[in-house]
Amino acid sequence: MTNTHFWILRKVLKRASEASLEQVKTYRILGETYGQYNSIENWDCRDGEGREIPWYTYPAIEYLDSFDLNGVRVLEYGSGNSSIYYLNAGAEVTSVENDKGWFDKISASLADKPHFTYFFEREEAQYVERDEIRNADIVVIDGRYRNACARFVREQFQQKRIDPTMIVFDNSDRHPDCIALLDEATGWNRCDFNGFGPINSYTWTTSAYLNPSRQLPRKKPLAPIGGLGILSADDS
Repeated sequence: MTNTHFWILRKVLKRASEASLEQVKTYRILGETYGQYNSIENWDCRDGEGREIPWYTYPAIEYLDSFDLNGVRVLEYGSGNSSIYYLNAGAEVTSVENDKGWFDKISASLADKPHFTYFFEREEAQYVERDEIRNADIVVIDGRYRNACARFVREQFQQKRIDPTMIVFDNSDRHPDCIALLDEATGWNRCDFNGFGPINSYTWTTSAYLNPSRQLPRKKPLAPIGGLGILSADDS
């Protein structure tokens, strides 16, 4: 090997080593800071500090984190750590669940939580057609009967019975027909948050529909997890 070849090889190895170190940083941000490693190991949706979070994509969770949800009324189709997340944020939560075992588990964990109303409904009509939707500021579709839920939301819009601030639809990439119904019904801007989230080893989409005539107050500036922080005016 000539000196030139040795120099090229050393440079290539150095670059490879630097790239590997940078890649390790990204693994640590996702696995430790976001908490994905423990969520996979324990099959439990929590962030890096052990707090309950929804089973949404991380970008969607960070987006929701930026809002002041104190006193906001949430209707969830589906339940779980998302229910705890909204309650911990100060929201008033009504959740509907169709799985009895899961309902009993969540009921036990939230027995002492105020501002939480929980319904077990196995039949589709009782599950979907909730009068509580008329007072909801945020409607979350993240459980069973999603097509029926989307049709019910469309019907309520057409009859001018609901005017929520936001609609959250998880796994929207797997339910294009439902998304088409909501697109048609609302005419609102839809924000699609693609990426990794807790538990899953693949990416998916959590979508949020934003009511142009209503806005939730923001509680903090943009601060992405694992980011570099806010630059001062002198640094920009």
